[in-house]
Amino acid sequence: MKVLIVFAHPDTSSFNYALKESIKLGFTDSGCEIIESDLYRMNFKSHLDRYDYPSWDKETFRPDEAAIKASEDNSHAEDINIERQKITESSVIVFQFPIWWSNCPAILIGWIQRVFGYGFGYPDPVLRNKKILISCTAGNYSAADIDIRIRSQLSSFAYMGAEILPIIAVSPNNTLTEAERKQFIADAYNIAKGVAGNLSS
Repeated sequence: MKVLIVFAHPDTSSFNYALKESIKLGFTDSGCEIIESDLYRMNFKSHLDRYDYPSWDKETFRPDEAAIKASEDNSHAEDINIERQKITESSVIVFQFPIWWSNCPAILIGWIQRVFGYGFGYPDPVLRNKKILISCTAGNYSAADIDIRIRSQLSSFAYMGAEILPIIAVSPNNTLTEAERKQFIADAYNIAKGVAGNLSS
């Protein structure tokens, strides 16, 4: 079973990175194969524009029409095709990110907007039979607040057919003790092992 981990944090010494590595270890210890999209280290382009659709040749850029045309003639930008292939191969997609300014990092929002669209997302629900695991940190929000702040992303994934697993929400992450951080990291590992176990049973 393949698991795609989409990581959106610029710092490899961060708590987010430690959580991501613990989740990764939980899946690999369960026999899963890991595929990663480390968006900052990939320097992933976070804005959608006409260059995402090389065959679009009209003067005015219309993203909806360009997406339809690209879907018909399979002419998306190569980085989009690469990410779509990762998604297609995976049974579970993990998102690890901090909440900044009440939302996901812009690079992750851009990944979602560029990778999913007409022909890959809808009308055929491309995430059908796939599971989404979201792990995020926030400065001073409750778990309910975190759910509200990323609800638009969650609803999009559900619309595309995914099963949304319970969110791993760590808040307030900036006041945790070292012991509390270690416990959250251990919990993330166990959650990943549990998800893998449920898929294989």
